[in-house]
Amino acid sequence: MFHPPRFHAPAVFGVRPGSDFFLALPVEGERLSLDCANPPPGTGFDAAAGVLSGRIGRPGIYPVEFEAENPAGRSRCTIRLIAGEGIQLTPPMGWNSWYCFSEGVSDAGIRKTARALVERGLAAHGWNFVNIDDCWQGVRGGTYGALQGNERFPDMKALADYIHSLGLRFGLYSTPWIGTYAGFRGGSTDRGREERLFLPEPERLSREEALEAYTSGSAWLQFKEDFLGRLAPGYAADLQLLDRDYFTCSREEIGSIRPVLVMAAGKPLLREI
Repeated sequence: MFHPPRFHAPAVFGVRPGSDFFLALPVEGERLSLDCANPPPGTGFDAAAGVLSGRIGRPGIYPVEFEAENPAGRSRCTIRLIAGEGIQLTPPMGWNSWYCFSEGVSDAGIRKTARALVERGLAAHGWNFVNIDDCWQGVRGGTYGALQGNERFPDMKALADYIHSLGLRFGLYSTPWIGTYAGFRGGSTDRGREERLFLPEPERLSREEALEAYTSGSAWLQFKEDFLGRLAPGYAADLQLLDRDYFTCSREEIGSIRPVLVMAAGKPLLREI
């Protein structure tokens, strides 16, 4: 038994003029035949993959018409491609690795999750982001000293290409700090001296410990213990490096955190909420 095709596409989709993009159609149904009536200049539609891709050269609004058909019926939808400065015109929907894998995240786990989004029909309903949240960072390298994947991510480009081949989008978490909350290298560098600010591997939470902290409702208590015990100096140094002058915390916790921040940074880095 067939079900009529159903589109779950956004009404608008933002692209940057002159930049490559791809748009995988979120549509459900069996034995679908897909078509695009009017791909914009510089783009093409892969009917087998259900993907519109290419490069739009000029700013503007391009209403693009799509059609899906199977033995149970036919469906049409129009998506307005808006070529301009706005990119993320609708809320991103997808999956994030932290509460599933925490520090156990790996190339194999991300690939398995990406396949599941497609095979279980979530991608057809618009859930198209696969995001690695922390714990992927290795050493810096390359021409620009960029963060490289650690031993669990030996080829980040190959992983990105695989996720894109499924019609999904790929995201990597980083942070403006020198070190991440999980104790890995952050987005900023201290010219090679940041090793002193992030946690040695034996001191990081294991996957089981991290999940227990969140599921038991003690996440803030764990954060407070880590912060007061060993992370405050690193965070304070981060805030100074980035010319930040506050740290966000609850009103109830200001009294216990203020002395540590003053001691670490020489000034109270606080903003009440």
